[in-house]
Amino acid sequence: MLTFANFLLYEEIIPMHASLGLSRDEMPQVLTADVKDFIGWLKKKNISVERVVKNAKDLSPSQHQLDADKVRNMVNKDDDGGPPILTSSDDYVVDGHHRYMSRALGDKTIECYRINMPARELIKMMGEYPRVKYRPIHRE
Repeated sequence: MLTFANFLLYEEIIPMHASLGLSRDEMPQVLTADVKDFIGWLKKKNISVERVVKNAKDLSPSQHQLDADKVRNMVNKDDDGGPPILTSSDDYVVDGHHRYMSRALGDKTIECYRINMPARELIKMMGEYPRVKYRPIHRE
């Protein structure tokens, strides 16, 4: 039987069946350097944001596929999970999917900025943020 960990050894793209079904290039991305500005932008729109620690397995992906190499590299690092990821009020990851998956595979906690808005509504609003980026699953 092929375990998920072994699956990571052979696959280039990880399918995320329990996701909202959005592809990476449809997902607005906030660069790590812009997260504080993004949080301030949301607060100016009267959207509350709280910093929380969650068990990564209690979150769900909104993106339907991940770059396996990126996840493999993160799983092999012995760190605290990096900067907080962005999550919605209904516990979907909206930015930081690879960090989320690397923590979920290790049954670890992850720091999150939990934004008080459901995922689909939040993703649409993220697209309005002036510094948002869109990237394919594999960057050149």
